[in-house]
Amino acid sequence: MVEKEGIMICIDNSKWMSFITNRHNYYLQLKCVRSYCRAKLKANPDNVIGIVTTGIEGGLVASMTYLKCLHDPSTQKRILIFTGGR
Repeated sequence: MVEKEGIMICIDNSKWMSFITNRHNYYLQLKCVRSYCRAKLKANPDNVIGIVTTGIEGGLVASMTYLKCLHDPSTQKRILIFTGGR
């Protein structure tokens, strides 16, 4: 079995990726996140996945804080960041 992972996914909800101004890219981002989560959970059902937004300051800090709180020291910790812009 694949090693257990703790993953935080930071979704870009800034004005460049908002549902209102850029609906197509927003849906592509969500489709990619869904596909990634399915693959990670299929590889190991014990994986822990969290999602935060990055359009508001502090999304990355919240991700790092969350991953520090995971109690199992053997859990690999990852942060996946989606960004968009012009």
